[in-house]
Amino acid sequence: MAKGQSALEYLMTYGWALIVIVVIIAALFLLIGNPTSGTSTCTVGGKLQYSTQNLVGTDYNIVLINGTGINLQEGSYSVTVNGINATATGAWNAGTAKLFSASGVTRGPNNQITVTASYTDAAGTHTETKICTLQ
Repeated sequence: MAKGQSALEYLMTYGWALIVIVVIIAALFLLIGNPTSGTSTCTVGGKLQYSTQNLVGTDYNIVLINGTGINLQEGSYSVTVNGINATATGAWNAGTAKLFSASGVTRGPNNQITVTASYTDAAGTHTETKICTLQ
């Protein structure tokens, strides 16, 4: 009888632990959300980092972060979206986010949009292309 009681205690102890782990994982999915469902993303890399984007009708907005380490003056940076100039005004300080807006943008194949960003610093002109996917 001692073996049966020992086995039952073992199952009860680890059974409760498994239930607690499942509840914690479920709570994380509810609070954080499933990162693979319904997300809008852009390819990463480069010094101009993607933050967020949206497309309402044909009006597209994207927020990029200046990771160049230098302040960019107005006129020293530009962004195009599917070949359409995106507008933003003023200096773009290092480490700050800037909203770029373009009108007349349509989704390409697989809900993709091509964002090309250029900036000029003391070393010359740099261009980065990001492929963004809208869900």
